[in-house]
Amino acid sequence: MRRVIDKYQIVVVLLALVATACQKEDYKFYKGEDYLQFGPELKWAGDPRFRLMDTLKRMTFYYDEPAIVRDTVYFDLYTVGQVADHDRVYKLTQETVPGQKNAVADVHYIGFQNATMAPVYVMKAGQHHVRVPIVLLRDKTLKEQEVVLKFKIVDNENFKEGSVSNSWRKLVFSDKLSRPEAWDTAMEDYYLGKYSVRKHEFMIEVTGKLWNQAFFEEVMPLSSVLDYWMIILRRALADYNQDHGEPLRDPETNELISF
Repeated sequence: MRRVIDKYQIVVVLLALVATACQKEDYKFYKGEDYLQFGPELKWAGDPRFRLMDTLKRMTFYYDEPAIVRDTVYFDLYTVGQVADHDRVYKLTQETVPGQKNAVADVHYIGFQNATMAPVYVMKAGQHHVRVPIVLLRDKTLKEQEVVLKFKIVDNENFKEGSVSNSWRKLVFSDKLSRPEAWDTAMEDYYLGKYSVRKHEFMIEVTGKLWNQAFFEEVMPLSSVLDYWMIILRRALADYNQDHGEPLRDPETNELISF
């Protein structure tokens, strides 16, 4: 069928060719074939500073009501090449991560080869961007363990794999208290210190706040609010240590908990 070249093609080619942000050989240049690669949210597309945003996402069912048995996490996928006037199927596959507990298709998530997902993994006509849904299942094993799902683009008749560093994404999830995405290196270095489940539980206990991703996104733009919570947490930890006659420790590592 006839292909349509429009302003979106130009945007996507620019997104793909931010060569100053990575090694030159890491990018596919448009040579008549169409490529796919993951990228940041659409509002950050084309900005080399956010090229590897969302490489890893974290999710937990811990905060959800028992009746919620599935959830969906989205990743952003872009074409490099022409925008077509017809729908085009793309393919994903799971890639095993050595040394980690890998998610099991149709147990922990709806598998990429599951027939129910076939209508979903499609780049619509006239589009250069799509949000990829990864449907997670609340299996009982997630209460005891965190699993990792690494997935990548698979070449098919419509698309080839794009840049190496953006050909895959990773999702870590569970049904227990776990480290939010926002508790990153900067948050660790300047505010909360090293993550542990016991520390996270303590923070919830003394503040009444969930300290989940949504809460972090609410307070992170306001340094004064974060400073306020740090005062509360440090005072609460000092009181706990005094009342119990010994400092609070992480039971898994026996390390002192501090902020």
